[in-house]
Amino acid sequence: MPRLHRAIAGSIAAVTTGALTLSLAPTALADSPSAIEKTAAAVEKATGTADIVPSELLANGTLASKTGNKDGQSATVTLPATADGTVNTSTSEGLSASLGLPNTSNTQAVKTANGTVLYPGAARNADLALQPTTDGARALITINNSDAAREYRFDLHLPDGAVTKQLDNGMVLLMASAGEDAEIIGAIDAPWAEDANGKAVQTAYRVEGGALVQSVEFGHEDAFPIVADPQMTLGKRVYLHFGIKEVKGIAKIGTAAKLLSAAVCKKVPSTVAIFLKPRAACMYLVTKRVGATVKVFKDAAKRSQCVRVTIPFTPVGEAMTVTRKKCSSLQ
Repeated sequence: MPRLHRAIAGSIAAVTTGALTLSLAPTALADSPSAIEKTAAAVEKATGTADIVPSELLANGTLASKTGNKDGQSATVTLPATADGTVNTSTSEGLSASLGLPNTSNTQAVKTANGTVLYPGAARNADLALQPTTDGARALITINNSDAAREYRFDLHLPDGAVTKQLDNGMVLLMASAGEDAEIIGAIDAPWAEDANGKAVQTAYRVEGGALVQSVEFGHEDAFPIVADPQMTLGKRVYLHFGIKEVKGIAKIGTAAKLLSAAVCKKVPSTVAIFLKPRAACMYLVTKRVGATVKVFKDAAKRSQCVRVTIPFTPVGEAMTVTRKKCSSLQ
């Protein structure tokens, strides 16, 4: 079980890397520590903890994490002190966006030793959790029983003029403006949900009224708790998602550089912006890191996972990232 530390509500405690501060509002004190630990265990079992970035407690009660990547860009993720706040992400590129939480209470944050931030009982028969990660911010819904809601609304606060574009695989791209040649400024990964036994549960996104709505179609055959996850990344890059069949096909190619780069990079649009050549950047970067790319695809194929590839508009060093991801129920 993740280790939890308790503090009196309203107090201020120092946070160090690997430590945990728990500050609960009186309405949340009915939750026993064992119940909170079970929620934390369910979330961290589903997501793993390797990509969680440590957060620091600020004077106003929020928690901030700073991440950097190989193309020289960095991002700061700020998590709210209570469930009625927002998750804010800002980048060194000058981008800023926020994600509202689907709460029904102002439950205060609980932080595990691994860095997951919990909001117990934040929604009806459901808990919320946030994880600042090397890729951005991950929001997680833990559905505790069949009386919980089947839809969860995350309000989107995007830069002025920005719009969303949903892909067939469920991923939602954040675009700087409307139009075919608009610059990509971020992405929300394709949705996933799984029950307590690790079985995939049907889930989907839709964007309506300025919000991302995640539906989770659980049934009597599903084991509770069920964990579902939207993850948002902010940054001017190309975001590619590879489903299970694509992953297994690419894994078979092996280390043949030309074939591998062609298979990965054919998904890159020929033009993302008029003056940029992301497909050429992709080919260059895959060729430079053939072994590491193949390994991720092979590991994902063994686990029946999907893969996300992010590519900077201009290749700098080893800036491309290739990451195993849980798959959407659409794939």
